[in-house]
Amino acid sequence: MKLFYSSTSPYARKVQMLAMELGIDAQLEQCELHPLKNARELATVNPLGKVPALVTPKGGLVVDSPVICAWLDNHAVQLGKKTLLGESRERQQQIRELEALADGIMDPAFLLVMEAARPQQQQSTQWRQRWRDAIHRTLDYLDKERCRELSSGATVTLAELAMACALGYLDFRHTDMNWREGRADLSGWFDAIQQRHSFHATLPPGAS
Repeated sequence: MKLFYSSTSPYARKVQMLAMELGIDAQLEQCELHPLKNARELATVNPLGKVPALVTPKGGLVVDSPVICAWLDNHAVQLGKKTLLGESRERQQQIRELEALADGIMDPAFLLVMEAARPQQQQSTQWRQRWRDAIHRTLDYLDKERCRELSSGATVTLAELAMACALGYLDFRHTDMNWREGRADLSGWFDAIQQRHSFHATLPPGAS
């Protein structure tokens, strides 16, 4: 299996953390390709020109981090590993909801980075504020309503890994947001989850 990734992508990091937590990371040949700097080469692998992208042992292509995570989890289960996507339908739904919220934080956070890379005169103050507001509203909702559903113990699921990547990306790219302020429960949970080996092993360059 080949995983194409960028070391600064929170979506790719989610896949890498999942593979480590499943104990199948050694089966992945990881190939780093930057979506912009290596655009032509990446397009030959994934026509969408995006990371992460997984090439399966049979040569199939799997794209989009939730789909890749589901594929890897199913692969691990076939090898006798325990699923990280939930045993019961109720738990599976809960995990999908939390993963979607985490990805929903990553999306505008990533767009803010891309917007900042554009020439100043082309940047949109309206959209930048809209994206920041979406992040803060979601963080407030998680802190008040959903944080208790996140585990920081020995057993984690894809929900915790996705949320760790989302919050880690805010620390990496958006320190000015001070996302911990006024969110003691979510901040405390993150302090615990970031002690995991998979979190440290996948830190982007320059992050701490």
